[in-house]
Amino acid sequence: MEEILDAQSSGITERIELDVEVSRLFEAQSDRVYKYVVMLIGERSIAEEITQEVFLRLYEHLLSASRIVDMQAWIYAVAHNLAIDFARGRRLGYGGDWFELEDTIPDASPDPEEQAFRSEQSAYFKSALISLPLQQRACILLRAEGFRYREIAKMLGVTVPTVGESLRRGLSRLTKGLHA
Repeated sequence: MEEILDAQSSGITERIELDVEVSRLFEAQSDRVYKYVVMLIGERSIAEEITQEVFLRLYEHLLSASRIVDMQAWIYAVAHNLAIDFARGRRLGYGGDWFELEDTIPDASPDPEEQAFRSEQSAYFKSALISLPLQQRACILLRAEGFRYREIAKMLGVTVPTVGESLRRGLSRLTKGLHA
């Protein structure tokens, strides 16, 4: 009887530790994951749901005693796959959220003229970014998050050369779009 109580107590302790760890990861990573998903699919409400689903899946995965080698890469891979599933089920297009995202980026310049110029640049960039094919956009956004080519390839389920080519083509299109 005492062994059963000890096992139950140990299981509860492990679950509490897991709750704390996943909560800590959520606090540390959720904003970046959310912004990545918004930039990928352009829909804030769906991005919020996807972000929550990512951390729910993380909790369930860790609860099943499965090991994750690279936690950040795992989180982004799940977020990416959920976003892709959403995008495949619904055609991507501008939903108004791209310009709302700009409000979350702090602007240190108090000069109204500079703010207007930055806002215009940001709108052009967002327009050029959303016009990219999904894979190119994902590669650029993940690279901007600091992931290496090999990590991006693993997350997207493509080869490293494909990541390089997607980045090259995407950046080329962005550059052309911004200088047009």
